[in-house]
Amino acid sequence: MTGNSDDGEERQAIPVLTDLLSDGQRLTHHAPWPRAVVDGATWERAAARLAAGELTLLGLWGETDAVHMALLDEGAAAIAVISLACPDGAYPSVGRHHPPALRLERAAHDLYGLLA
Repeated sequence: MTGNSDDGEERQAIPVLTDLLSDGQRLTHHAPWPRAVVDGATWERAAARLAAGELTLLGLWGETDAVHMALLDEGAAAIAVISLACPDGAYPSVGRHHPPALRLERAAHDLYGLLA
């Protein structure tokens, strides 16, 4: 080994939630857990991480123009919320990757008209 910090074996793994939050716009006044507004690609990456068992879905809910997902990274003992703007009333389905989200997506549709 060269001792170079670019060596993949020496690099420490970035916690999954830290990685997702860094791709979004962090909101500074959100407590008790960090929250970031993300784009559709990051939202879908989070859904794929749920399907892979790297995250646990704590909640998924909507409002008139956005959808939110609370996630647990057990390995890092961390919780965070990601939000996705839905100006056209639609968002990428989490349930397509992680079936337990389907019921929550139906509730977001029934309450706010958001289409997954």
